[in-house]
Order: sequence, then C-alpha cells, then structure tokens
Amino acid sequence: MDTSILTFLNSYMVQKYNIAMIDEEKKQFNYTPEQWLEFFGLYKKLVGNHVIPSMKYFTAFGKANAWEIRPWLEGKLGGTYIWTTEGTYADSLKAPSQLVLGPYPMLPGAKDSGLFFKPSQIFSIGNNTKNPEEAAKFINYMLNDPAGIKTMGLQRGIPLSKIAVATLEKEGILKSGDIQAQSLEQVNN
Repeated sequence: MDTSILTFLNSYMVQKYNIAMIDEEKKQFNYTPEQWLEFFGLYKKLVGNHVIPSMKYFTAFGKANAWEIRPWLEGKLGGTYIWTTEGTYADSLKAPSQLVLGPYPMLPGAKDSGLFFKPSQIFSIGNNTKNPEEAAKFINYMLNDPAGIKTMGLQRGIPLSKIAVATLEKEGILKSGDIQAQSLEQVNN
C-alpha cells in the first residue's frame, strides 16, 4: 500500500477513534480486529468507488515516482495527498494543469487531524567524524548563513529557522502564495 494512502487512512482512524495506530510505549498496534477491517475496508471502498486508483494500478507503471507516470503528467489524476515539502509534483505538471492546495479532510467533531510533521531534513555529525567542529560549522552555514540558506532554498521544505525564512522571503524564494507556504499556514491554523 502506498505511504500516502496509508497516511490518509491513519488520519481518518485518528479522527474517528482519537487513538494512534501504534502504541509507542507498548510497541504494538492499538486497533482492534474490527478497526483493522474498517481501515482496510475504507481503502477498498475508495478504490471501488473510483475515488483513488488502486495500488495495482500504480504498480503497473513500474518503480517510477508518482510525478513521473503518464496519468499524472497528462493531468488525468485529480489530486494527490502529499507532504507540504513536496514541490516536485507541481513542477512536473504541464499547462493548463496546476497544483492547488485543497482543504484538509476532517470528520465532523474530530479533535485531532491525525496529521504529523515529518522532518524534511536532518543533519547529523557521526561519532567517528574526524572534524566535528568543521561539520557543525557547515551545518550552521547551511541553516543560518544567508548564502547557505539561498543554496538550500526550498529543496527540503520551509525551514524552521527564523533567519532562513526571512532570508528566503527577502530573496523572493519563499512567497506567501506558494503552495508550501499555504500548506504550512493551513496546518498551523
């Protein structure tokens, strides 16, 4: 099952039952057998009602990324459920197709969207690094120095650093109307 549909189904279950799929402390699944049937039954229902293509459909295109397959490139898929850092989908579309942000689906009365933030970039310095100070300086440069910030741009989403956001806005790399900025604003509201 594709991770985007898995994430979507997880969100639905969190909204409906207000419990996570996995109990982190016990290292086990939280759902009852009936809830698992509902989880996978929803996938079957969405495919059966032609709301989403089946995984069999997507696997017929081989190991290509979703933004590289003919139906997406030809504008024959109505949408996608992706992380806010994803700019690749929009870049692959040809006019008149365009990627626009839709409202996030929420069940009436849901207390939690079931969404979570996924780090778009993680830097680390290994224990065996010969030059840890230089490595730390490089990471700081990429995240906080205007030249490094411009180099990174939005390749890994909107950075959390206030200096980086201000730099990208000043350079015109990050604009309030961009889909990444809109999606982050939607999540924060």
